[in-house]
Amino acid sequence: MTDATPQDPAGPIPFRPAAPKPRPPAPVPPPVGRARRRPRHVGLMASFLALVLLPAGLSAGYLWLRAADQFGATVAFAVQSAQPATALSLPGGISQLTGASDTQSAMVYEYLQSRDLVAALDARLNLRKRFSGPTARDPLFGYHAPGSVEDLTDYWNRMTRLSLDNGTGLISLEVHAFAARDAQAIAAAAFAEASRMINDLSDAARRDTTRAARAELAHAETRLTRARAALRRFRETSRVIDPTADVTSRMGVIAALQEALASALVDLDMIRQTTGATDPRLAEKTRKIAVIRARIAEERRSFGRSAAGSGGPGQKATLAALTGTFERLTSELAFAEKAYDTALGALDAAEASARAQALYLAAYRKPVAAEQAEYPRRALLTALVAIFGFLIWSVLALVYYSLRDRR
Repeated sequence: MTDATPQDPAGPIPFRPAAPKPRPPAPVPPPVGRARRRPRHVGLMASFLALVLLPAGLSAGYLWLRAADQFGATVAFAVQSAQPATALSLPGGISQLTGASDTQSAMVYEYLQSRDLVAALDARLNLRKRFSGPTARDPLFGYHAPGSVEDLTDYWNRMTRLSLDNGTGLISLEVHAFAARDAQAIAAAAFAEASRMINDLSDAARRDTTRAARAELAHAETRLTRARAALRRFRETSRVIDPTADVTSRMGVIAALQEALASALVDLDMIRQTTGATDPRLAEKTRKIAVIRARIAEERRSFGRSAAGSGGPGQKATLAALTGTFERLTSELAFAEKAYDTALGALDAAEASARAQALYLAAYRKPVAAEQAEYPRRALLTALVAIFGFLIWSVLALVYYSLRDRR
């Protein structure tokens, strides 16, 4: 038996969503009052005027009305070596193939900023007078004479632009002055002083090298003299010019005796095979063989006996000992002669190098007199003053409002 759900004869009732409720109207904000000037607004505008507009205006007025024109002169150069690279210098001097080392370029770079250069230029060109000409009209950019050398050095580094390319060793120096001819003369004098400095260093190095070569030659000469004197004393005391020649001659005698002994033995064997024991030739050959053997033994014993006249009283030297001493002395003499030849060649090379200019400055851009003033860059300096003033004013305004909002 199953349950039956009554069916509506009109069919199912369709689903109808409920109508949305009406939203309440948005609240109307009250009318905003008219903005009024506050004291902080006045202070903000006054600070903008004091920190931005006023410094920019004063800078522009000074730069265009009082600042003296400055002319620039540039000299660019590189440190070069005039000596060709040799086989001996290649392991430790590869940089000679392309020029001087980075150390020499760095030395010139530091010298161009040094007190010594400024003192030399001041004595040569009177830098104080050239830099202090427009000081009465332009106290900001002019030099206040007389001042100390340290003050002049600081001012020199302000009036120059120096750069060094570590990859190529190229050095560039730009000199500013209040006259075009002054800038050109100062740049040329700075280049000349740098050339003199690098030449002095090169001369000192060459003098040291020559001095060392002369000392080595003197040492080699003394050693050679001692070796020759020792060999001469040996010949005088032993009364033997060349023991090796005596040994060779005696060895030749022993070889000849051994050859004669072999021939006599062969003859003796032949006689024994063809004749009887009563042949008188047997006794003759036997005596001859005995004499030859005795002579060979005597010659061999002579190598162990003292040589004739080989020393003073109580001193004896065998021929073998004399030969060993002679070989040692001749070896020392040969080594001393070779060392002397080497030292003499080194001295010749050092003197030849001293006669040449080893290092020099090769200028690929020479200073010329400018036709118009490029410095000071008035527009750039004015813009920088205005930008930095605006940044300072902006930071101070942000700090002020941050502190005000935290109250």
